[in-house]
Amino acid sequence: MVKRRGRRVRRGALAILAGLLVILAACSQGGNGQLSLAPRELPISGPVPDASGKLIYGNGRFLRALTPSTGAVAQLLDFPSGSAPDAPTVSPDGKLVAFSVYHEGKDSDDPASGIDLWVMHSGGGGQRPVLMHHGAGEWLVNGAWSPDGSSLYFTRRSPADAPRIERVRLDGSERKVIVEKGESPTISRDGRWLAYLSDDEQSGSQVLSVAPLEGGSPHSLLASLGFKALAGPRFAPDGTRLAFVAVGGPRSPAPSASQSCCRDLFCLCLHG
Repeated sequence: MVKRRGRRVRRGALAILAGLLVILAACSQGGNGQLSLAPRELPISGPVPDASGKLIYGNGRFLRALTPSTGAVAQLLDFPSGSAPDAPTVSPDGKLVAFSVYHEGKDSDDPASGIDLWVMHSGGGGQRPVLMHHGAGEWLVNGAWSPDGSSLYFTRRSPADAPRIERVRLDGSERKVIVEKGESPTISRDGRWLAYLSDDEQSGSQVLSVAPLEGGSPHSLLASLGFKALAGPRFAPDGTRLAFVAVGGPRSPAPSASQSCCRDLFCLCLHG
């Protein structure tokens, strides 16, 4: 099961990340908690002239950098067969990249099967593990940088426990649980807010939660909008918007069993 899911995540990573990059730039300003429903047609190949910066992504056992404005691709890292990098995220100063590395075991009970948390230089090289998984099926994924670049927030998953959000320094020290029963953290650039996915206790549906990074009660969003599944929340650079991937939602027909993997991109405007 871990093997199949890991492959599905890797195949969809480039499309999801490219879409998030463009939709954050295109999201219109709106009122507090306003969801932007107006779709924007995205190119499926070729350059995206109005997209700045670079997009770093995992592709099989490779980690690559795409320049969206030109379509140029550079290879940054090559892992041995049976291992694959995924979900890279760039540090606030642009010098480092954090990413997860999936290791394929002989079967789901093999202790070698799992996902580690790594860092490397953004231009390639200097790769090293921050945290290694312990035991079969433990995943250390969804890395998000602290505002000062000294620590990583991430999701810890295991077959026996509910997912939780933890924090660790880049040398592997000071590991701490931040949110029980939460996953997919993202942090606003100004360091004020932590957003993540969790389950609503009343409805049981998945919701997007936002809480002060330094501690405080979370505020749940999207609980009543009909989303069947949520993934990949990301703060915009100005911290006023959140992009995310979802199944279902407002103005969308209920997905059938055969359409349950179909996902759309949304942008949520948090402040007026």
